[in-house]
Amino acid sequence: MKIKQLMIVFGMVGVVCGVAACLDESAKIALADEHVNNGGNDALGILYPYTKYTKVIKGREFEEPSGIVFHPKRGTLFVLGDEGMIGEFTLKGKRVKIHQFSDKPDFEGITVDPNTGLLYVAHEIADKILEIESEGFKVLRAFTVPRRFKGELVMAPEGDGIEAITFVPMKAHAQGGVFYISNQAEDKQVVGDGSALLKIELPLRVAGEVKILNYYPQDILDLSGMFYDAVSGHLFVVSDLNNLLLEMDLEAKILKAWALPGETQEGLTIDNEGRLYIAQDSGGVIRLSGKAFPRVKHQDKKK
Repeated sequence: MKIKQLMIVFGMVGVVCGVAACLDESAKIALADEHVNNGGNDALGILYPYTKYTKVIKGREFEEPSGIVFHPKRGTLFVLGDEGMIGEFTLKGKRVKIHQFSDKPDFEGITVDPNTGLLYVAHEIADKILEIESEGFKVLRAFTVPRRFKGELVMAPEGDGIEAITFVPMKAHAQGGVFYISNQAEDKQVVGDGSALLKIELPLRVAGEVKILNYYPQDILDLSGMFYDAVSGHLFVVSDLNNLLLEMDLEAKILKAWALPGETQEGLTIDNEGRLYIAQDSGGVIRLSGKAFPRVKHQDKKK
């Protein structure tokens, strides 16, 4: 093995060992089982389950992307910038259209309702979620997310705010589904503003208030990107600070963790062929593929 490859492997082992304390026993067993299945000595295969790394959107095409989502109805990628830019690209990276919002809002995450095709964008500073149509990028509605859950402050006004967002469709739900958002914390756990995932409900179809349904504090900091995978029924979450990809259940329990390539990873999504895309704040979008994404079809369809 080349020296550079050895450095990558040992670096990834160090990252995963550092996160081991945050994994429950089943997750540790899963990592051990995968190690055995790979012959017990394929560290790179365990920690980095891909064989192909492609930069599909170059930095000059889209600078400082802060979020990305695959749109199942259009078969394209929507990429977000943290100064109010939003663009649509083919899976090969060809630009379809780009729009710049004049007030340069701090956009930090994007998701899609697969039933309506509408986009939902997290506006970090304002603690708002914008509903945007995907053809002309017209803002239809804006929802303000509360800062308190059961009377306790969970997102401080002076904090970093909403960093990631994903939509979980549910057929039986009155609003068509729920959202998960992350509250960013980069340095340390702060009372009232710690690293966490929040499950929220927006009045998409039935009139009502924005509600925080649950709050899931996390030991891992800087949860910068998130995507709900309908195949597995799980959340996939990026920690930029730790260069980690986390697989979680819908109660935000960590099931698996992988060291993640790239830098300043700000968003992720999975396309209809199971390929993983990472939006990097340093510029551009990378695609990880080659080996089947290690996910299992979700057996329990009850939400």
